[in-house]
Amino acid sequence: MAGHAIWSIAVPIALVEHLTTRRGPWLGRPGLVVTALVYLLGCRIIYTEIRDSEGFLASPAQRIGAAAAALALIGLAFLARGTFRPAWPAPRVWLAGILAFVAATVFFARPESWAGFAFGVAWLAAGSVWLARTRWSDRHVMALAAGALLTYAWGGFALTALLEPGDPVRWWGNAGFAAGAVALVVAGAVRSPRAAPSPAPASAGSSSG
Repeated sequence: MAGHAIWSIAVPIALVEHLTTRRGPWLGRPGLVVTALVYLLGCRIIYTEIRDSEGFLASPAQRIGAAAAALALIGLAFLARGTFRPAWPAPRVWLAGILAFVAATVFFARPESWAGFAFGVAWLAAGSVWLARTRWSDRHVMALAAGALLTYAWGGFALTALLEPGDPVRWWGNAGFAAGAVALVVAGAVRSPRAAPSPAPASAGSSSG
């Protein structure tokens, strides 16, 4: 699920905050409650669809284990708040983007095996420490998000070539999404940035992980 944490959540937040200059929280308490309820409803719909159409259903032990792992990670995130102080100098903005692209590519292209899983966990942990310990400016955050975003741009073509090489809709869809990703990166690059370093870890989260 790291893919969703990075590319479905962290990267879009970093891009929107850079392009609009609006910082979170975006939702008040009522908005968070409504979002949580809609999320639970979506979980129920997906659960029912997978159970009925694919016949796959995780065992009670697997579901309990997944829930326990999620709660443990949430608790660890709150306990670790403030533990890592940004102290390392950030690389040049363009280099940060390249490093994010390379790091995200390595994570994305790892083998689907237990060895690949273990490597992914270690890679994410190392990337998280680097992100938390480095003093990032807003331009750096945009560069990190851009590097991670462009990884998915090529990743879509790679997956299509492996799974559905004869489907023209997928190829054209990938081309459209890749063009949109490049447009967002260009828009972020030309936007007048705030130069002050951010004291908090990068919004791009583990985008380099």
